[in-house]
Amino acid sequence: LEETRYLITTTTAHAAGVLSHIEYLLETAWIDLRAAVASVSDHWATFAIAGPNSQAILAALFPNTDTSDEAIPFLAVREAGCLGLGCLIMRNSYSGERAYEVYAPADWGASVWSRALAVGAPHGLKPYGTEAMGVLRIEKGHVAGPELDGRVTAEDIGLGRMTARRKPCVGGTLRDRPGLHDPRRPRLVGLRPLDNRAPLQSGALL
Repeated sequence: LEETRYLITTTTAHAAGVLSHIEYLLETAWIDLRAAVASVSDHWATFAIAGPNSQAILAALFPNTDTSDEAIPFLAVREAGCLGLGCLIMRNSYSGERAYEVYAPADWGASVWSRALAVGAPHGLKPYGTEAMGVLRIEKGHVAGPELDGRVTAEDIGLGRMTARRKPCVGGTLRDRPGLHDPRRPRLVGLRPLDNRAPLQSGALL
């Protein structure tokens, strides 16, 4: 943000652990650095604007800010004003499309969110949740862990015979629910190329 002022994003779930590790490094490995770290997670309310119209929506939300690709290239962070508030714009994407993250002061997060919905309506803006984001991440190939979703059973991946049947086990109660035995559930299958001299490329989409 400035020559000696930085903002580190670590994903919400890992913020505390990353902060603790940086503090540890400052005490042990980086003792020559004149640096201090502080968590500002509670200072910001953050939401993403993603999709082919996201740049136009961003321009409407921040009319006094240059939102061009030259002004905000991929992975750039810019300070900008909305509703008289000091906000941040970060250009990154976890959904496979053009996207931006908007950081608003926490107490005014709902106001900036409502403003974004209002100016984005003519561009077809709609809220989407974590389920949709998980699917988009899988389609993009950005599988961060939760997108492996916790809904896959041992039977789904062909390991059902390895789970205990005659004694309690983790997941045993859920395993017996009828919906988890639906033959239409996605199942893990093996694939072989028709031409074994041309193996499947890692990450290929089928």
